[in-house]
Amino acid sequence: MRVLSFVFLLIVLANADTSASREHSVECSPSLDCSEAALFGDTFDWQNEGPLEFLDQLYRVPTEPKGAVVPYTVIGRHYGWIQPGDIPELMKRINSEESCVPVHDAPAEVRGSFRSTVGHEALYLIQGYRAGVYPPEGLSTDWQADMEELRRWYERFSRDATESN
Repeated sequence: MRVLSFVFLLIVLANADTSASREHSVECSPSLDCSEAALFGDTFDWQNEGPLEFLDQLYRVPTEPKGAVVPYTVIGRHYGWIQPGDIPELMKRINSEESCVPVHDAPAEVRGSFRSTVGHEALYLIQGYRAGVYPPEGLSTDWQADMEELRRWYERFSRDATESN
């Protein structure tokens, strides 16, 4: 019985994600120092938290006086931060109409709409996964999802994930 319990424990540990870390590479523009991201308002813990926590932070950012919305500025481009296991949970949020702040890639020019939704930002995170980098481009509200193409992609993604298990 002890051997069986030990083997079961090994199987559980082998399949468990025991790492709370999301270590990944970050590329900063020459004009910005990633180590000083908080000085520019980027206070998210990119190395230890994931996309769902980031969406929650975007939702919780207060608007400025008189209802103005300032985009959340991401300092650095995060390669490999969004993981395959994040995608199903992000897909569950793509229809959310809850207001949140948009995301701005620090080197990009800020223009356009500064109002966004949790659903749109979930889609932008999925696009970041597909591009291999987050944020994938400029201001999140300048980007628009092709929902039909996304649904086809997600069907393939889900099928491939199921077949690999």
